[in-house]
Amino acid sequence: MAFIYRNTQQDRLANRDLKLHFFFHGRGTALQKTPIGMYRSLLHQLYDQAPLIRSTVRASYLEKAPFGKAGTDWEWQHKELEQLFSNALLRAGQSRRITIFVDALDEAGSTIASRLANYFHDLNDKLAAAKCAAKIAISCRHYPIVAVKSLDICVEDENNEDIRKYVNHRLITETLEPDPTAFSIDEGEELVETIVERSRGVWQWASLVTQVIIDLCHQGESLIYINEKLNSVPEDLGEVYEHILKKVIESRNRPRTLHLIQWDCLAERPLSVTELRFALASDDAYIGEPREFYKDFSETDMRMEKLILSLSGGLVEVKHYEDGTAVQFIHQSVNDFLRSSGLHYLVTASTLVTKDGKDLTSITDPVIGQSQDRLCKSCINYLRLEEVIHFATSTPTPRSYDTDEYEGKLKNTLPFGDYATKHWFLHAEKAENSGVEQQHLVEKLGSPPGPTLLSWVKICQRMTFISRCPSTSSTLLHIASASNLRSVVQILGNDTLNVNEQDSSGRTPLHYAALWGHDELTKMLLQAGAKVDVKDQYENT
Repeated sequence: MAFIYRNTQQDRLANRDLKLHFFFHGRGTALQKTPIGMYRSLLHQLYDQAPLIRSTVRASYLEKAPFGKAGTDWEWQHKELEQLFSNALLRAGQSRRITIFVDALDEAGSTIASRLANYFHDLNDKLAAAKCAAKIAISCRHYPIVAVKSLDICVEDENNEDIRKYVNHRLITETLEPDPTAFSIDEGEELVETIVERSRGVWQWASLVTQVIIDLCHQGESLIYINEKLNSVPEDLGEVYEHILKKVIESRNRPRTLHLIQWDCLAERPLSVTELRFALASDDAYIGEPREFYKDFSETDMRMEKLILSLSGGLVEVKHYEDGTAVQFIHQSVNDFLRSSGLHYLVTASTLVTKDGKDLTSITDPVIGQSQDRLCKSCINYLRLEEVIHFATSTPTPRSYDTDEYEGKLKNTLPFGDYATKHWFLHAEKAENSGVEQQHLVEKLGSPPGPTLLSWVKICQRMTFISRCPSTSSTLLHIASASNLRSVVQILGNDTLNVNEQDSSGRTPLHYAALWGHDELTKMLLQAGAKVDVKDQYENT
């Protein structure tokens, strides 16, 4: 789909066609993987290209102006965006030809994908009835979508020639041009035909196997050996991923591969290459005391990109955008495979020990819970560094410092600071819910609050859009109660004074447990002596 879109864009300036696109990304942010994100993106593109519909969109926006700031005081809703986009598109289609590309519907989830497919079929009918010249192209894996009332193209049955051109181009440019003695033209053609035949039309298979062959050529392996390796690669895509983990990635790299995969599988949003450098280096296995810097660290993004490729065996890639980079799996099916079995294999195949001798790859805990716990600890380790605490205490308050400017300074000064600040407690909650208790937070963050927790609260207070943003005087018990960290509450809730302590908004831990609907934790606090008649500053007294 991306290839088709790029080619149609080349002649955009030569005609008056409207070309809209959206590519779902299951590991992306909410706006990258939800219908609301899709409608907002398509409407923005339509608004930019079709002046005729701007008054309609602007009027809808102005209706909400009295409610306050968009994104803070109010949010767009699915149905209103769907209706607004449909009406605007029908109006624009009266005078302009329209082409819409929507890729990877399956990455929005099976139920949503089916609904969106039906929506686009209905939209296509409406455009045809209104005599609009419009084309809508949607794509997804075979499940869950069943194409109806439209032209259905099965890519695997149609793209052998494209795969042949792709493989031939890569083998020539990445092997024969640097080293004309790697193999003869006839031998290269034989390799290409073998790959095309065994790929059975699956582009992902061909791409992965081509990379393996190129790597073997760079290592100086013989053509006989390369052909043996090629013939040993299974044809099922899931089995290919397993083959890469077991046969392609070097055994000495598996502990680091596990950590890279854990971040790519479970991060709350895709990390940039820079963020990933600091995230990996903040692991318990590499970082010592809070004031000690990293022991295993890629000094540049360029080196990190090479490391990502080698550690993942080509399963992870780096996407480059105008505003930065994003590290992600080459396909959603890789994430599905790793969550179902790949992570468990890497855990059992890795031996990773911390500086104090603790095994980080024990399988006594659930694999997902153990992985979430590891990511939480990496975030906390980063927040404990001297430079983070110094930033929190030395940077001006919001009254004298614009919030956007503050967040920009945070990202420039502390490359992993934005992610660690916004998401450590989410990883802690998911680890706890998966059966991995989070008592280590009491030691690392302190109660009463230690310097790390105090500096984290200060940074949060100056940022926007932080889920469960703490109040100025929040304690670890307040935060644990909001995040359903039962193991932490069990330790800290033994003191009645802690249980009923109010933060700067007048709220106790019980307020937060009830606010976020944590029933079991609410009962724990009540049994520990939490008072139910304490009112915060938002309640009428």
